[in-house]
Amino acid sequence: MEENKDVTIYDLANKLKLATSTISRALKDHPTISTKTIKKVKKMAEEMGYVPNTLAAGLRGNKTNTIGVLIPTVTQPFLSSLISGIEITARKSGYNVIIMQSHDSYEEEVSMAKSLYSSRVSGIICSIGMKTVDTSHFQQFVNNNIPLVFVDRVPKDFNTFRVIIDNYAAGYKAT
Repeated sequence: MEENKDVTIYDLANKLKLATSTISRALKDHPTISTKTIKKVKKMAEEMGYVPNTLAAGLRGNKTNTIGVLIPTVTQPFLSSLISGIEITARKSGYNVIIMQSHDSYEEEVSMAKSLYSSRVSGIICSIGMKTVDTSHFQQFVNNNIPLVFVDRVPKDFNTFRVIIDNYAAGYKAT
């Protein structure tokens, strides 16, 4: 019995007797491809069940359109609200989100940061764990021009973007 296999642009090209570059451009509505060819390619793609491989496309273009979120835990109300906002905004902008929890473990945080880096995320949003003293595991993002934003708990000695809530000032303004 034949196993189910993802349909690729090569399969579409073979079926339509077109170059893979033509298929790729047609799927992206490239202006150099005729409207007739675009319609034909998209119709065949739908019939064959073609789904673009965003990971492969991202790696070819050196951009995965994935944002990594590394937080201590999703159970904190502030952080769960933050994740919700990040996910909604990212999706509207064509990004996916990977959420990882360190559970306030320095070792887990280091491991998760390495995992996000090896996943070639397009950027990372991080709230460091309570036990984090050394933040050198984030330096690889900065060294490779991968946007890094610290929120809530931020390292004092790391020169990058940060978002901090001043609870004292907020409480003062509220009274």
